[in-house]
Amino acid sequence: MTLSIGTRLGPYEILSPLGAGGMGEVYRARDTRLDRTVAVKVLPAHLAQDPDRRARFEREARAASALNHPHICTLYDVGRQDGIDYLVMEHLEGETLADRLEKGALPQEQALRIGVQVADALDKAHRAGIVHRDLKPGNVMLTKAGAKLLDFGLARVAEPAGIAGGLSTFPTQAKPLTEAGSLLGTFQYMAPEQLEGKEADARTDIFAFGSILYEMLTGRRAFEGKSQASLIAAILEREPAPIATLQPMTPHALERLVRRCLAKDPDERWQSAGDLAAELKWIADGGSVGAPPTASARRLPASLVLATGCLLLGGLAGGLLVRRPARPPATEVFPQRFSVNLPHGMALSTGPDGGGVMALSPDGHYLAFTGYTAGSSQIYLRALGDVEAKPVPHTQGATNPFFSPDGQWLGFTAERKLRKISIRGGQPVTIYDAPDSRGASWGDDGTILFVPSLFTGMSRVGADGTGPRVVTKPDPTTTPGGERWPQMLPGGKAALVSPVRSWRDEGRDIAVVSLATGQSTVVVKGASYPRYVDGILFYARGGSILASAFDVGRLAVVGPEVTVLDDVRMSPRVTGSAFFEVASNGVAVFVPGFLRAVERTLVWFDRAGRMRPIGSTPRPYQAPVLSPDGRRIAVSVEGPGSDDIWIGDLASDAWTRLMFEGDNRSPVWSPDGLRVAFQSLREGAPSLYWAPADGSGKPTRLPLERPGYVTPRAFSPDGKEMLVTAIFPDATGMDLWIVGTAEGNRPRPIVATPATEGAGAFSPDGRWLSYSSDDSGRSEIYVQPYPDGGRRWLVSRGGGSGARWLRSGREIVYRNGNQMMSVAVKTANGFEAAAPRVLFEVPSAIVGVSVWGDVTADGERFLMVKGPEDPGPQIVVAPGFLDEVRARLRAASAGHE
Repeated sequence: MTLSIGTRLGPYEILSPLGAGGMGEVYRARDTRLDRTVAVKVLPAHLAQDPDRRARFEREARAASALNHPHICTLYDVGRQDGIDYLVMEHLEGETLADRLEKGALPQEQALRIGVQVADALDKAHRAGIVHRDLKPGNVMLTKAGAKLLDFGLARVAEPAGIAGGLSTFPTQAKPLTEAGSLLGTFQYMAPEQLEGKEADARTDIFAFGSILYEMLTGRRAFEGKSQASLIAAILEREPAPIATLQPMTPHALERLVRRCLAKDPDERWQSAGDLAAELKWIADGGSVGAPPTASARRLPASLVLATGCLLLGGLAGGLLVRRPARPPATEVFPQRFSVNLPHGMALSTGPDGGGVMALSPDGHYLAFTGYTAGSSQIYLRALGDVEAKPVPHTQGATNPFFSPDGQWLGFTAERKLRKISIRGGQPVTIYDAPDSRGASWGDDGTILFVPSLFTGMSRVGADGTGPRVVTKPDPTTTPGGERWPQMLPGGKAALVSPVRSWRDEGRDIAVVSLATGQSTVVVKGASYPRYVDGILFYARGGSILASAFDVGRLAVVGPEVTVLDDVRMSPRVTGSAFFEVASNGVAVFVPGFLRAVERTLVWFDRAGRMRPIGSTPRPYQAPVLSPDGRRIAVSVEGPGSDDIWIGDLASDAWTRLMFEGDNRSPVWSPDGLRVAFQSLREGAPSLYWAPADGSGKPTRLPLERPGYVTPRAFSPDGKEMLVTAIFPDATGMDLWIVGTAEGNRPRPIVATPATEGAGAFSPDGRWLSYSSDDSGRSEIYVQPYPDGGRRWLVSRGGGSGARWLRSGREIVYRNGNQMMSVAVKTANGFEAAAPRVLFEVPSAIVGVSVWGDVTADGERFLMVKGPEDPGPQIVVAPGFLDEVRARLRAASAGHE
C-alpha cells in the first residue's frame, strides 16, 4: 500500500487500507466535507501514466457514477492530486460473495435473492449502455441491505439506446481499454466470445452471471481446469454438470434458466438482464407452481443477505484464441423441485406420535408446519409464492395442523383441544376435546374426523363443535395401538385410516372405514399414513412413499403399487407418520432424510458447558443413564429392526449387550446397581422387564395387569416401587403410575390428569416426586410430596423437561430447550425452590430434550449423546408431482398387463 494514514486526496482523508489488487489499491477514508466514511480507490500506474487511457477511464467512471441503484456500489467522485488518480465510492460493510462461497453452496432461497438483486443491477447498467465485463463473485459484496455490484473499472461504455434493440447493437463510444483480440476480465467467468477476443456486450455479462448463479447453487464452479488451456477448453467445449445432480431439489425452471445463461452462442442466451431478473423472481415466488411471470411480478425482499469492506479488485488475464465447437444438444428434463429452508435455529416440532408436522391447503397455495425454537413450538404459515413463513399467532404448543376444504381455516390440536383459526388472523376457536390427538381431516360437508387419543378410534364432529359422535372403537386384542392419521374421502361417507395391529413396524395397515357403520376393510397391508388425491392413494412404508390407483367408488386399490419417493422422513417405528403431504392441484411437499440409526458418541459436559468425549465406540446411542455408583452406563442402542440395552464400564470402556432377543429400550438402574429395568416389545406389546445388569440371568416381566404403553422412569430409593409413564386405554392420556416390583402389587396412578405428565424422578430421600406437566400450555417441572401428593410446587420458569435430582437433594437440574438449568431446593421443612439459573447452552447436535441423559451424583458432570451435525430440515416442494406419479402408474399398469 502506497498511501499512509492521514494522507489527503482532495477532501478525502485516508483512514486505513482495505486491500490491493491488479486494478488498484483501496482505502477506507473520511469525506471531510460531508463527514461520512467512503472507500477511495487509487488507480494503478499502468492506467494513470497513459493520458488517453486515464481520460477514457474518467469518462467511463463518470458514466458509472450515474448508476443510481440500490444494488450497485455508488461511485461518488473521480479526481487527481499530486499525480495520483483516484475514485471515491460508497463504503460497504460486509463480505464478498467469493468469501462466502468458500464456505460452500448457498441455500437456494438466498441464492435466488442475490441473483435477483444482481440481475436488477445489471439491467440498470445495461440500460445505461454500460457492460461490466468482469462480473465475478469477488465483485459482488453481500451487505445487510442486500447484494452490491462492484467495480465497473473494466466496464465498456456504449451509447444508451432502447432496451428492445439489444446492447449487442450499440456502437462503442471509444476503443476498449485493451486492443482488439486481447483478453480482459477474470478467466473463470469469461464468456466464450471474450476468450476469442471478440467484443463484449450485455450477453457477456449474462454468461458470467450464469456462472456465478451456478456456483451459488452448487458450491462448485461451472467450469474448471488444471491449466489456463484446459479451463478455456472447458468453457468453449463442455457443459457443466446439471445442477440437479449436485442439488437434487433444484426446480427444473431454475436449471433451465442457468443453462440458457451459459449457452455458448450469445444469441441463444437471455437477451436482457431485465428478462432474466423477471424469470428469477417468478421462480423465487414459487413460479413453477403458478402462472408465468408478468410485468407486475413482485420484487423479492433483500433482508437476509450478510455483509466486510468495499474491496473493488479487478483481474487482468492474458489468453488464447480457441475455436468454439458446435453447441451440444439440450439435456434431459429434470423433475421440478425446490426447497423451503426453516429459519436459522428452528426445527420441525412433532406431535405426540412423532407426526403431525405439516399440511398443505387443498389448492396447494399454503404450507403450514409446526416449528420449534427457543424452547417452544408454534404453527408457521407460508404461501408458496412468498419467500418466508410467518408464525400464526395464538398457536403456541400446537400440533397436527390441517386445512379446511376451502383453505381459509387452519385446524390444529393444542392444550388437549381440537381448535381452528382463520388464516387471516384472529383468535382460535375451540371445537372439541382431543387429549392426545393422532391426526384429523376436514371433510367437504363441514365435519371433522379425528382420533382423540392414542388407543381410541375415530370420532366425528362439526367444525362448529356440534354433533360429536364416535365412529370406530378398535378391538384392543386385534388393534392394540388404536387408529391413526384419518383422511375423509370425497363424498364424506368413508375415510382412510391406519390401524396399528401390533407395536412392530410390520403391524400397520391402511383401511377404508364406513363412517355410517364403522366397519373397516384393509386395502394395503404393512403401510401407514394414507393420503388420497384424485384417484391415487399414497402411503408410507420403510422411508418410502408409494402410490396405487384407487377407485373411490368401489373403495378399492385397482392397480399395482409404485414407489414415488425414497428417503422420506418418518417418525420412529410404530407411529408410521410420514413427513409428506399432497394437494389436489398436484403439488406435494416432503422432508427428505429417513430416520435411520446413526453413529453417535457419548460425551461429558461440565457445569460451564465444556464438552469432552468419553471415548467409547460410536454407536446409535440414546437415553444413557449412570449406575448408582457412577461407574457404569446403561444405554439404548438402536438397531436396524429393534433396539437393545448395552452396559458400559467407564474405567475400561468394556461394553456388553444385556440380551440378544426382543426389542428393548429406556433403561433404568435399580438403587443397588444390580438390575436394569427397561421397556420391551418382545411380546408384540410394550411391557416392563428387568434383568441382572451383568447379563447373567433371564429377564423377568414386571406385573402390570392391564394393556397400555408403559415406560420405566425411576426406582424408589428402597427399590420396592418403580415410577413409570403410562398411557392406558381408559385413562386420561400420558400419566405417572407406580408399579410394585413384588408379585401382587397392583399398578396405581400417582399423577393422572388430563394434562400430559412425564419425566418423573424421586428425591434421594424418597419424600418428593418431580415430574413434567403441560397443563399450563407448555411443559414445566413440578414437585409434590410422595406418596401422599397434595400441593405441588412449580420449579421451572418458561419451560422445562427431564428433571434430575442431585444426591444431596438440594438441587434439581433439567433441560429447557437448548439450555441446561439448575434450581436450588430445600426440603427440610416443606419444599422451597429458588429461581432457576442457566448452567450452559446445549449444542444442537446433542440428542434428546425430555430424555437428555444423566448427571453425576455431585452434579459436576452431565452425560449426554452427541450426534452428527444436522444442517437442519428442509421441506421440499414438488410442483407437478401428481403428473409424475400418473406417468409412473401408467407405465406400471402397462407392464403389469
